Amino acid sequence: MKIVIPILSLLLFSCVTTPHDKTPLNDENIRKLLIGTWVCAPSDQRCFPSRSTYHNDGTLEFVRYKTQRCEIPVNETTAQWRVKNRRVIIVVQKSIGSVLFEPGLTTVSEVVAISEGELTLLGQKGQMNYRVKSERCVSVEGE
Repeated sequence: MKIVIPILSLLLFSCVTTPHDKTPLNDENIRKLLIGTWVCAPSDQRCFPSRSTYHNDGTLEFVRYKTQRCEIPVNETTAQWRVKNRRVIIVVQKSIGSVLFEPGLTTVSEVVAISEGELTLLGQKGQMNYRVKSERCVSVEGE
């Protein structure tokens, strides 16, 4: 039985294991599993409606939408991505739309858990981010 302990730092959190993973959580496996399109999980209430498509060549296409229906884009960003020490490192190359990200902006998120269809990330500010693999956005209940 695991007891959930509040995460105080990235260093403490990197020691946590995920009991349901059958594949070792190493950089190579993370890279392989990331390839494809990820959207906000319905349980992630803080997630801006978006789709992130990770390509095998290390490029990323990110589209942020106005609503959970993912019909009206407000941002389209291209970036480079890589995995190092269980962290996904994304560097913005180009961003267009009403919400912009500066070229060169770098984000780093720790992979807490990943499978063929689900992804849990620990963001730079300590927030948990939940994603599911899908070509279509997953609507929040009631929408």
